Amino acid sequence: MSRRFLLLEDNALNRELFGVYLETLGYAQPDVVTTIAEFEACIPKILAGAYDLVVMDIMLPDGESIPCAERISRACSVPCMAYTARSNPQ
Repeated sequence: MSRRFLLLEDNALNRELFGVYLETLGYAQPDVVTTIAEFEACIPKILAGAYDLVVMDIMLPDGESIPCAERISRACSVPCMAYTARSNPQ
């Protein structure tokens, strides 16, 4: 059974690293969106069950990650995993 991933990530290096990581686990490269506008265009596909997992950067520059994750969890049963690559020196 193949798995379909949607990655919402604005950083090109993080997108590449995530894709390589999935490949080492035996999965194909994920579908990738880089802006909330692109993500909004994917909502119908998410609701229709086109993806098995949505992985998103919780620290996107526009601050819309949490509302998007909440929207997914309210609307359907597709799991949404949030992460950040940001580190805080404090």
